Amino acid sequence: MPHSTFINIGETVSWSLHGFHNRTGRTVTEFAVVDIPREGLHFVSGELPAFYNGEGITYDIRYRVAGSSEWRTFASGIDASQPFSFSFTQPGDIYYTDIGLFFGTVPAYFGLGDVITYMFYVSHAPNNELINRFFVMHSDAMYDGDSPYVPTLVIPGGNNPAEPPTPNANANGNGQNSLFPDGDFWIEIGDDNVPLGSWRFDEEEWVFYVFDEEVPLAGMPLTKGSCRKNMYAILGSISFTIASIALFKIKRARKFANNLYS
Repeated sequence: MPHSTFINIGETVSWSLHGFHNRTGRTVTEFAVVDIPREGLHFVSGELPAFYNGEGITYDIRYRVAGSSEWRTFASGIDASQPFSFSFTQPGDIYYTDIGLFFGTVPAYFGLGDVITYMFYVSHAPNNELINRFFVMHSDAMYDGDSPYVPTLVIPGGNNPAEPPTPNANANGNGQNSLFPDGDFWIEIGDDNVPLGSWRFDEEEWVFYVFDEEVPLAGMPLTKGSCRKNMYAILGSISFTIASIALFKIKRARKFANNLYS
C-alpha cells in the first residue's frame, strides 16, 4: 500500500508490500516476489528486510524494462537473512516494468510478517490513479499479494481537499474571485458580491475540486439588498419545479394512453 494518499506529480512515493510469505506450510521451489508498477510509477529504490526463516537462503534481484520480455540481473547471491538496500539508475529512456526477487527453494512460512518497501518517482497519472501490483509465485501456484490495485490519489495543480481550491479570475481581470466556505462546498463570489458557482470535492473520483456553476441554496451568501432577491429566486425555483412535475405527469399519462390504444 502507498505511504501517502495525495501525491503531486514530480514527487516520490513509498509503497509497502505485505503478505508475500510462503503460505503453503511446506517447502516450495522457485519462490519469487514480483512487483509490477503501472504507468506513471518509475522505480527508484528498494528496502528489503532480513526475511523470516531466511537463514541459508540467497536470492537474486532481476528486472525487466518496457519493450523487452528479457529478465536482467541487478544483483545475485544476496543473503536473505540480512537486510538489503538497492537503487536503480534513472536514465530518461528506461521504464522498469517488473522488479523481481527470486529466492529459489524456501521453507514453510518464509517471509512471514515481513515488509518490502519500494520507492517510485511519479511522472504522471493516467486517469488520476497510480497503481502498483505484485505477485507471489512458486512451483505450486501464483497469486496476487494482499494489496493489489491500491491507488494513490493525484491532486493536479497542488489542490488538496484540506485547503481551499484556486478560484477563477474575476471579470475585471485584476485578480481572482473570493471564496466563501459552506460545509463541504466553497462558494465562489465574483464582482459585486454575486455568487458564481461552487467548488466541491469529487467523492466518486477522489481527485480534485470540481467547479459547478450551480450554487447550493443553503450556502448562498446573503449580501446587502440580496435577501429579498434570493427569496424571490427560491420561490420562483419552487414554482418552476411544481410546474415541471405537473407537465411530466400529463406527458406520461398521454404516452400511456397512446400505448394502450395504439
